[in-house]
Amino acid sequence: MYVDMKDIKSIIAKNLTDLRKLHGLTQAQLAEQINYSDKAVSKWERGEASMDIETLFRLSELFHVEIDYFFEENAGENVEHYSNKRLFVVRRIGILILALMAILFVAIAMYITTFWQNWPFKEKSWIIFVWGSALCCCVSWLFCKAHKYKVAALVLASCFVWATLASIYLTALVNGVNFWMIFLAGIPIQAALLVYKLLKVRAK
Repeated sequence: MYVDMKDIKSIIAKNLTDLRKLHGLTQAQLAEQINYSDKAVSKWERGEASMDIETLFRLSELFHVEIDYFFEENAGENVEHYSNKRLFVVRRIGILILALMAILFVAIAMYITTFWQNWPFKEKSWIIFVWGSALCCCVSWLFCKAHKYKVAALVLASCFVWATLASIYLTALVNGVNFWMIFLAGIPIQAALLVYKLLKVRAK
């Protein structure tokens, strides 16, 4: 069956417009979230330009809808039918869990290797897991920041800071240096994180 490309463009344009308005976004705000210009979004919504499949997938993930939403005529009138927010959340969490498991696997492999190779610092190799926890905090923070889980991102940023400082302190301690002053550096860093967050909230 022949499908007129103009019809497809107009269907995608209307569905995108309906979805954007449903979420209370301006064209400029949508453009910022997907790293395009507002002119590009405007052309899509007027049916003057086509999006590539990668952009469609990004939009479907952003708005938590199945990708076929964009191709169904008047899909905006029944957007709940195409919603899969729970699926996207589960998928995102699954990806994060896999990343954290990979870090744990590498840490365990490194720990076992120190004993297998009988390296001289094997008795101190538990420090690998301490640094691994800091790395897990970092990955979790970047994940929440990328997906705009703002409160979780702030909490995990703080966890990353203090876990890193603890890792530095314990690494020095197992080598005979009590470098407790490193924790003093966490106070201004923590304060800076909170001030930055407050400024962003006020800016909105």
